[in-house]
Amino acid sequence: MTWDRSIHWVLEKTHHHRFDVSVMLDKPLTAHTLAAIRKLNPDLQQTPITELKSRLFGQSSFPLGTVNGTRCRELDSAARQLGLRLNITNSSFTSYLPIDKTNDQIWLIEDANDAKRIVDEMLAAGVEVQHCEAD
Repeated sequence: MTWDRSIHWVLEKTHHHRFDVSVMLDKPLTAHTLAAIRKLNPDLQQTPITELKSRLFGQSSFPLGTVNGTRCRELDSAARQLGLRLNITNSSFTSYLPIDKTNDQIWLIEDANDAKRIVDEMLAAGVEVQHCEAD
């Protein structure tokens, strides 16, 4: 797979803000912590405290998932109000999307290796890069 150099290309560079968030668990688990986790995670609101306690027994953290920057800030604020500590790991990444300006089309390259190779070639050839942020 090669790119046609006779076409006017632009690379849209997007930085995707992503964070892996988990609640740090105290030992022993307290009823306060379990109740706060239920308030923080709507999926657990109907889960009995005893079930949640046995599910989390022996764990050092409870994963809330990978979220965008806005949701991460919301979770952090809510956790602080509930007296919980979060472990937040940045898992942000950058992607490039080749845009054919001649024909006003985007080029979706499904194979990750091909996409990386083509983007690297375009960058080395000096194709214009337009920056974008995604939260």
